[in-house]
Amino acid sequence: MARSFIPIIPVRLTAGEQYTWGDINVRPFGVPVNATGVVLHLFCTGGAKDYGLRRNGNTDARNGSSNSGNWHTWAVVGIDGAGIFEFYNVGVAPRVVIDLIGYTVEGVNFDLAAVTAPNISPAAAAWNVVDLSTFGVPATAIGVIIEVYALISNTFGYRQNGSGDARTFNVSSEHSTFSFVVGCDANQIIELFRGAANVNFYLHGYITDGATFYLNAPDITPGVAGAWEDLLILPLTGIMPFIEVSGVGGQFGACNNVADGPADYRVNGQHSFAMPEALDRNCLGRAQAGTNFHLVGYSRFSIAEVQTNPATEIT
Repeated sequence: MARSFIPIIPVRLTAGEQYTWGDINVRPFGVPVNATGVVLHLFCTGGAKDYGLRRNGNTDARNGSSNSGNWHTWAVVGIDGAGIFEFYNVGVAPRVVIDLIGYTVEGVNFDLAAVTAPNISPAAAAWNVVDLSTFGVPATAIGVIIEVYALISNTFGYRQNGSGDARTFNVSSEHSTFSFVVGCDANQIIELFRGAANVNFYLHGYITDGATFYLNAPDITPGVAGAWEDLLILPLTGIMPFIEVSGVGGQFGACNNVADGPADYRVNGQHSFAMPEALDRNCLGRAQAGTNFHLVGYSRFSIAEVQTNPATEIT
């Protein structure tokens, strides 16, 4: 079976340098020649900054502002055959820093956004079904990677078609949540909530194998606010979780283990997405009650047999 998202031990990719859609080559950082994209953890300690990401050769120029204060987010972006993506990082230092925490392989395809990422935004202010097949997503797809971009703060939501989930919290500013991963059904349909016309969704890629998605995302919120917790949230074959973060805002963190935690524990908005590098276990932390975590899905080594994590009973 094909693989999809592969975590690695995090490595610092950029340290706050200024880029105006500059090339970032990930090959020297151990990303193999068969990789199709990269998984990034972005953060900044200096307030709102304009930043943007795109596959090399893409002509989109969205470089929206991040949250104010200290913040972090995760992103998935395609790379070209030479292992390059483009980064926009302009403003007064300290600027946005990027850690490379993983890459994608044959189960993830970014060709639909090779030149420009299709805008798949539905009608505003309601849950709407979106037929991804009209944008070129093939019948083999089981999930998609979507950038959310808001001109001003407003609500948004995403879920599998037929899901009972209905979380519609704010994106705090244009790129405070860069991308999220969500499963699609057998007809390539997902559901999106668009709180206003200034919120837009852009299709960056699709997943054909190597991942599992839940119709209704299990709640994996830590029981104690203000503390880090080890959470054995994945089945034995799982290697990288897709986590929706939502609630009243404040601080949260998501990382591989408690020892890595403090560097990742930063302010973010009310609706975010996390993909920590689950090399051995997962750790989540929230600064206050009301910030919640839901497991949208996970990448896996194999689907030879379905397994259940005995500690959580999540399959």
